Amino acid sequence: MKRTLLQAWGRIRFNACLRMSRYRALSKLFEWCQRGQATREEIEHALKLGPALSNVAASYIAPIYWLDPHAPLTAVPQNGTIFFLNCSGTTFAVTADHVYRAYLAKKQAAPHIVCKIGNMTVDPENRCIDRNEDLDIVTFRITDDEIHQIGKLALTGSQQKWPPAPPWPGRGVFFAAYPGVAHILHDGHIIDFGIYAANTIATQVTDELITCEFERERWVDHLGLGLPEEGYNLSGISGCPLLTLVDHRGILSWRLAGVTYGAPRCAGEMILVRRADFIREDGRLTPFSVRQRF
Repeated sequence: MKRTLLQAWGRIRFNACLRMSRYRALSKLFEWCQRGQATREEIEHALKLGPALSNVAASYIAPIYWLDPHAPLTAVPQNGTIFFLNCSGTTFAVTADHVYRAYLAKKQAAPHIVCKIGNMTVDPENRCIDRNEDLDIVTFRITDDEIHQIGKLALTGSQQKWPPAPPWPGRGVFFAAYPGVAHILHDGHIIDFGIYAANTIATQVTDELITCEFERERWVDHLGLGLPEEGYNLSGISGCPLLTLVDHRGILSWRLAGVTYGAPRCAGEMILVRRADFIREDGRLTPFSVRQRF
């Protein structure tokens, strides 16, 4: 009986995803949903799910940026990406530590600037839970009501215990973020934050990091907006979550894989991600030196 219910629920989820992606003739997708993490070939067959996965990833993120509240903007302000996480009842925000360091440096030079997460002004110095420059991760206190005010959601993930298992090399992951070049400034005070989203594979997975190399010959424009030009500047995506795409008995789900901390243009089109293992359930971080003893 329980198995029958699980299979029925899996089919419901499958049909819902199919409707969300606006495609109803994806013959290979059901095979993919019956197994574990998606392989490269299965991702290519399932790319019509792209819009749905992009919406999922975008629901957990917001731009974090800083500006002078009393001066008209002449250019889009510097930004990073921040996301919201709830591992076991405690909700907090996560981004890359170098994003926070950039804000602190600007604040020291111009004390009147303010920091904003989405449409909400925050004082990150008084919200910091933990930070680690080597890991390039920083966490902040934030409430569920504030996340609702920003219009976002907290990621919980489908893992049974924390930390979540990492993705397998060659299997499906996806993300969304806010690169600075995608933003548009209107009338000197309104910023239209553009989102960069991708469904790809984990190229390499080590004890400390995950790399995702983007193979341009396999790119598909599933949103119909055109593909980014070669060498597209991803500055601003640091701090976004990489999500592992998983399947359990026909039910599609996702969990946190890690925190993006770099997209080195000199290395080609790729992102570097710090594994989620370093984040504790209460928002504190486990340094390299502590983790290596276990």
